[in-house]
Amino acid sequence: MVSKDKRTSSPAPHAPHHASDADECAIPTDSDPHTQCSQIEVFLWAAKIPFLGAIADHHWFVIDRQGIQSRWEVWQKPNACSNSWGHLNLNLLPPTCGVGNGDAVLHRQWSGTAAQTLATRIE
Repeated sequence: MVSKDKRTSSPAPHAPHHASDADECAIPTDSDPHTQCSQIEVFLWAAKIPFLGAIADHHWFVIDRQGIQSRWEVWQKPNACSNSWGHLNLNLLPPTCGVGNGDAVLHRQWSGTAAQTLATRIE
């Protein structure tokens, strides 16, 4: 279930957020620090794959636990970083950076119980 939270810092479900270098690869966060520290959020990002961008996107999850962000993704080559389990990688790239063929796009965002359930399964 997708969160229907209408915070001003979050992208609307019908208008994907595009991350660019100007965003410094930052995840949108709540401006209220009391709310931010009590929440877990999960984001589904995507970016065009180099050479296959016309037909293929790369997707990954970013989990934000009280401001600490982790990026989880499956990569084409095994053991691509120091936190790899075969093709599964933790923090191979910064949380919202694309994979070499343009900006990343935020597709979905979950919070609350749905985010906790997703994060538990991903981690």
